[in-house]
Amino acid sequence: MEKFLSMPVTNEGNQLVSCNDVKCVEMGDEAGANTTTHVAVFYGSGKVVDVTFTPAVAAANVEVRSSLQDALTSALATSWTNLTREWPPQGVLSNTAGEMITISGVDIS
Repeated sequence: MEKFLSMPVTNEGNQLVSCNDVKCVEMGDEAGANTTTHVAVFYGSGKVVDVTFTPAVAAANVEVRSSLQDALTSALATSWTNLTREWPPQGVLSNTAGEMITISGVDIS
């Protein structure tokens, strides 16, 4: 059964991101750059979902990745009748004045 995370994206409403076939979740964009404002989800099919967030987190901070990985695994562990799970990155603070991060974009390539 296909499972999805529902991510609240600023000025775009919620975006659905597949939880199935995920091979790796890493800080940064598809190329490994922008590690303070992006997290990438790599799929076995070769597709990549790039989640952009603001404000930036500190270098080497992996809280966003950990939060997303936890949400993906939690969604997959739910009953087959629960197709979506919310993922607002709650509790993840930026490196600027301790603001909570928000998702500003979700792109697939």
